[in-house]
Amino acid sequence: MAAPPDTRVGHPPGRGKREAAGTHYDRALALNPNYVWTYCAKGFFLTISGRLEEGIACDTYALRQNPLMPNPCLYSTGFAHFSAKRYGEALANLGKMSNTPIEIQGFIAAYYAQPGRDGEASAAAAESLDRAETEFAVHPGDDVELWQGHLIRLMSLDDPFGREHLFSSLRKANLPL
Repeated sequence: MAAPPDTRVGHPPGRGKREAAGTHYDRALALNPNYVWTYCAKGFFLTISGRLEEGIACDTYALRQNPLMPNPCLYSTGFAHFSAKRYGEALANLGKMSNTPIEIQGFIAAYYAQPGRDGEASAAAAESLDRAETEFAVHPGDDVELWQGHLIRLMSLDDPFGREHLFSSLRKANLPL
């Protein structure tokens, strides 16, 4: 079953609509508690809202109900663990993904860089930059503002602490941020 468009990673509720989104996720789960995509989407919503443990709980439930759950739940759980500075758990979740979108390849580099796994961070960063040249319609090059703007829109990162943690981790992996 395909996911509705608004539950894909990178399409979280817009800024200023988070409170309403939480209510809608709760209502959707009350109507159909068996639709695991809703748990996955709510997990990502909770994670980017700074409610990491609740986000992990939603994603974990979805993955328990459907172990073949596609990448968004694994990514969401990985990002929550990263935000909680549990880098090994973050990498373990991303390592289970069936394919790795380019932005997530950059996050893998950042997740390796934080605990000092420099060789792995460099390899992941190089792959991310190589892929960016071929996969992005408009490549940001070394323009820090373009990269940051892209990631802020992609992740809907409102939390300055979470944003700086991600950006400093990407810089530590020698990515242009």
